[in-house]
Amino acid sequence: MFLLYFLACGTSEKENSQLDTTNTIDEINSDLSENPACDGYDGTPIPGGTSYFVGAYSINGSDVSGEERWIILSNDTWDATEDGGDCEIVWTMVGSTQDPQSCAACDFGIAASGSVDRSRTTCPDEIYAGDENIQVSYSILRSESGESSWYFSASGNPLGTGTWSDSAIDFVTDGECVFF
Repeated sequence: MFLLYFLACGTSEKENSQLDTTNTIDEINSDLSENPACDGYDGTPIPGGTSYFVGAYSINGSDVSGEERWIILSNDTWDATEDGGDCEIVWTMVGSTQDPQSCAACDFGIAASGSVDRSRTTCPDEIYAGDENIQVSYSILRSESGESSWYFSASGNPLGTGTWSDSAIDFVTDGECVFF
């Protein structure tokens, strides 16, 4: 399914040494933009929008917690429908660090599972039906400059980029068109 090919969302408790994942993702969200190519296909308006996956995790030893979100910036056609408008699906994530897979240069990995936080999810249920509970596995390459590159552990395909510190790490994917 398209959703599982990308990513998920969740929250963490804020501690002095940990990242406030909700605020971090909100900051990333402010930089996301709609792609005009996502207005339709071949000149025909189609309900949908620009889709991003964003994640932020706190790291405490080998334990990780955080959230991932699927954010959809609606196009005008979807916005005009009853269920349309910008929305997001939020997954609360917990897991652990692991050795990287399918990425020889990566520093470490994350394996996590999550559940939809319905109180914070604003997209119609049918968009994420079947993906209420997810499992993800990533391999991550961290640079000395504080940047991170994320890869799917199973395939080694790129997921997104972000930033990292000793106690936190985040990512955002490139925006892609999604139609309903």
